Amino acid sequence: MHPNQVPIFITQDVFFNASLDLTDKILHGYLGFCAARNEEISVNRIAVALGLSANTIRKSLRSLYELDLINRSPRYDTDGTRLTDKVEVL
Repeated sequence: MHPNQVPIFITQDVFFNASLDLTDKILHGYLGFCAARNEEISVNRIAVALGLSANTIRKSLRSLYELDLINRSPRYDTDGTRLTDKVEVL
């Protein structure tokens, strides 16, 4: 395996979901990989890892959220400033 490659496991329910395009399926698998490693990762870092644009990642995150395959919850710092959402794979 190339050093920049990571294993991605796509569950059958996601793989055979006709509502998802290939990018959505790959992103879901990658999010699961990061979750298994207890790793927080930014949209930009995901984009680089998957070789896609940040806008494509954001669009796929919206699709996964609308289909209840991920959960997004807001995060705030100690001053109350809004941070990026925390994403959990369901």
